[in-house]
Amino acid sequence: MQPTKKLVRELRRGRWDRLLDWMETKETMLFRLGASRLKRTEDIEDALHNAIVQAVEKIEQLREPAYFETWFIRIYLHECTAVYRRNTSVPMNEAVQSRAAVQEEGFGQVELADMLEPLEPEERDWLLLQYTGGYTYEEIAAAYQTSASAVKSKVHRARAAIRQQEARAYDSQTREKGGSGQ
Repeated sequence: MQPTKKLVRELRRGRWDRLLDWMETKETMLFRLGASRLKRTEDIEDALHNAIVQAVEKIEQLREPAYFETWFIRIYLHECTAVYRRNTSVPMNEAVQSRAAVQEEGFGQVELADMLEPLEPEERDWLLLQYTGGYTYEEIAAAYQTSASAVKSKVHRARAAIRQQEARAYDSQTREKGGSGQ
């Protein structure tokens, strides 16, 4: 039996300690996904807690146990969005302090967050799922109920946008220094 199917079977039997074990193995990826939408560690933890509660309440609604991980991540991302909407009026200095705390705790890189920030939330999520989560286009497409070609297209556009952003930043730095970039 596949590990994911076994995990879902145990969760349906009430073995919620298995969910926590699974989450420990995915801690870095889950935190990075949360940090792509939320800036404060407390908000990320709130979203994760809410996602756990949702998973406990809705585990019976999971149709295909093989997709447990993408199902949980989708719930988690919805919770991140909900927390973000509740907290949109966070003062700027608090957000900056929280970002510094995230960097000090070693959970993520502020540069990565800055690079991903201009992207649409879905593009950010898909890039993070592909590069930090190791998911294929097909797995991401199944989780978001879209086609693999749509995922490929959006990921490609997001990468192109990041390249353009970095090129503009490089050009402005070289102009500030008075150099030609050589």
